[in-house]
Amino acid sequence: TAMVRELRSPGIDRNLQTAIAFHAALRVYGLAYTPNPSTPYSFTSMHPEVVDFLKFPRQTLTYRAGDCSDLSILYASFFESVGIETAFITVPGHIFMAIRLEMTPEEARAKLPGAEDLIMSDGKAWLPIETTLRDKGLVEAWREAAREWRKAQADQSAAIYPVHEAWKTYAPVGLAAQASTPQVPAEDLVKLAFSAELSRRVDEELAAVLAPLNAAIQKEPTPKALNSRGVAYARYGQLEKAESDFRSALEKKADYGYALLNLGN
Repeated sequence: TAMVRELRSPGIDRNLQTAIAFHAALRVYGLAYTPNPSTPYSFTSMHPEVVDFLKFPRQTLTYRAGDCSDLSILYASFFESVGIETAFITVPGHIFMAIRLEMTPEEARAKLPGAEDLIMSDGKAWLPIETTLRDKGLVEAWREAAREWRKAQADQSAAIYPVHEAWKTYAPVGLAAQASTPQVPAEDLVKLAFSAELSRRVDEELAAVLAPLNAAIQKEPTPKALNSRGVAYARYGQLEKAESDFRSALEKKADYGYALLNLGN
C-alpha cells in the first residue's frame, strides 16, 4: 500500500484500488495456485468428516503456492491487516473471497460500472475475487468470481461468510513469531503492474461516465455540460482535460461561477 500511495486515482473506490495493489504485488511475487494433492478442497468441502489442511498466510507466502482455501485465507489476511472487511464465498467444490467496498450498494449501483458483478448483502457492497486466477489482473479475477457466484446462486448453492461475523464463533489465531520473513516484491515492478491495471480500470469507468456527457455536448455544448464533463475528468485525475473543459465553459459564459470555482480549485 505504501508503494502505490502516490499512484492512486481519486475517482476509483479506495478499497478496489487496494485490491488491485495486493493482487498485482502477489503476481509479481510469483504466487501460484496448486491444488492440495492429499485433501483437495473440492473433496473436503463435500465430506464434512474429513479435516482439511489449511496454511497460515506466512506459510503460503513461504511456499509461494496454495490451493483455493490457502489463497483465500492469504488474501483475507492482507485486507484485514489494512482495515478492509472481508468475506469467504463458497460454491460447490470451491472457495474464494470478497472485500467490502467503501461505497454503499446504492452508491455502487448509481456510480460504479460493473456493479452487477458485486454481491449486495446485509447493506454492504462486496467485490468478489477469484484468488486462484494467477495469470490475470484484478478486474478479470473479480469478473470470474462474479460469474461463479451467479452460477451457484441460480441453484441456491452459493454462500457468503463475512469474516467479522465468523470471528464471533471462531476466534482468529496466529503463529508464533519466527526469524524468516517473506521477501517483499520489487517496488518498481509492483508500481508498473498496479499502474497498468489501474489505468485500464480508470479508462473503463471514465468511458461509462463520459458517454452521456459527450452526447449532451455534441448536441449542445452548454457551459453546464462542459463544466460537468470537466468535473468528471478532474475526479479521475485527468486535470489537463478538466482545465480545457472549464475554460471552454467560460468562453461560452465568462461569469459562469461553477466553472470559475472549479478552474480555481
